[in-house]
Amino acid sequence: MSESGDLFLYAFPLFFAGLWFTVTTVLRNISGMTKRLDVATGEPLRCSKWGSASVNGVAARNCIKLEEHPDGFMVRMMWIFGGGRLWLPKAGLQVGDERPKRLFVPRSRTLISGMNQVILFDRLVDFVAAPSHVVTPR
Repeated sequence: MSESGDLFLYAFPLFFAGLWFTVTTVLRNISGMTKRLDVATGEPLRCSKWGSASVNGVAARNCIKLEEHPDGFMVRMMWIFGGGRLWLPKAGLQVGDERPKRLFVPRSRTLISGMNQVILFDRLVDFVAAPSHVVTPR
């Protein structure tokens, strides 16, 4: 291999990792998510499986998990996509009606808390509609 080929072999992974970190950080900040919450949440009552949502306009496909706590919901993103967290307190939380599935649009439900809007899709819609019960988080 030539020297330029060797340079590319070593430089590309570093460039890609830096670009990935930059893009996920920017998207986490745009969505209003943070690495750590300012609120003491305690133990979750129940946790959803991974699902899809739009967090303040930023689409996240199959990398969002909801945790229900006594005082609110925590929206959590997979660590590989920035690991952001967003707290939605139950006090003042507006839960929209379920919107049915259409041709190219999945079922959805909107949660609004203050300036934050989270649109849940498919299995996360069922999680919010289901009654609370104690489940050990995974």
